[in-house]
Amino acid sequence: MISFIISVIVKNVLGEKPKFLQGGVSTMAVCQICNKGAHFGIKVSHSHRRSNKMWKSNVKSVKVNVNGNNKKMYVCTSCLRSGKVERA
Repeated sequence: MISFIISVIVKNVLGEKPKFLQGGVSTMAVCQICNKGAHFGIKVSHSHRRSNKMWKSNVKSVKVNVNGNNKKMYVCTSCLRSGKVERA
């Protein structure tokens, strides 16, 4: 246990964050074409109680034709409908 704590301290001194301390939006929630991701705000109920809210973008895992090769990418539905991406 002590060696684990020491390794965390050493990594923090070197500027690297340990994996369990890294936060943020996962790459699955971000479109790889337009970089549309999650939006954050405050949800307000009828009684005006306020709590944090996260709106996730509608991102799908799609096989895409890129330079003649098939590649799996995360693409939002608005990019799929507008024709920015060609499905494989």
